[in-house]
Amino acid sequence: MHAKILLRIWCEQEPTSGSSVSLSGTRDSLVMLRTRLDWQISDRELATMRCYIQSAAHALQGLATLQPDRALMDGTGDFRERCDDCNHHMGGMRMSPCESSGVVDTNLRLFGTANTYVCSSAVFPTSGYSNPTHTVLALVVRLADHLTLETPLKTRQARLHAAKGRTMEMIRLPVTGRQTTQLGLGCGSVMGVLGWADSTRLLETAFHAGIRHFDVAPAYGYGEAERCLGAFLARHPGEVTVTTKFGIPPASSTS
Repeated sequence: MHAKILLRIWCEQEPTSGSSVSLSGTRDSLVMLRTRLDWQISDRELATMRCYIQSAAHALQGLATLQPDRALMDGTGDFRERCDDCNHHMGGMRMSPCESSGVVDTNLRLFGTANTYVCSSAVFPTSGYSNPTHTVLALVVRLADHLTLETPLKTRQARLHAAKGRTMEMIRLPVTGRQTTQLGLGCGSVMGVLGWADSTRLLETAFHAGIRHFDVAPAYGYGEAERCLGAFLARHPGEVTVTTKFGIPPASSTS
């Protein structure tokens, strides 16, 4: 008995100035400017895919017969048009030691400005398929250390004194007019790397810190993150906003 298994390749993209993300002149239903994406797939990326397929075919020899996409292997047809993107978007504001090859410097400061910093996966010089969150958190810690050193001690003390007793800052969402906290909690770790008890403690800590916005997804914790967050919010009634994802099939714990 023979079975067919679809082999899908997640390929790291080659950094190229031919690709860009910009703002268009049209607005969405939330009155936000829509983005315009110019995504160029290089010949080097296609060559990398071919090399991987050859390696996979060698590794599976005797166990399976690999039938690669002919348009990819021959370099003909519409293969580029059939490529699509995935999760964990990165790049677009490249970190670089000089302005000629990047958008922010090695301290994440936007070139041409004195006090504007970008701390996100957009600054990655290169990117892979794996989740970028821990690398972003490392950048957050490094940027915090840099800003601490850049700020005089008396200024830091004055800011800490002024912040005492201050509540979490709020923002008003377009169209709906609903208010929520400027800071939110991403629930990717809820019921993923954390169990129920630790997940609940994480949510409790965020809630008592004043956070009232939570971001979740059906795939987090194989759906258990939504259940854990729902049970938590049922015990903490009040004005809370929750965002989720769509268009991504739920993960299965049995597959």
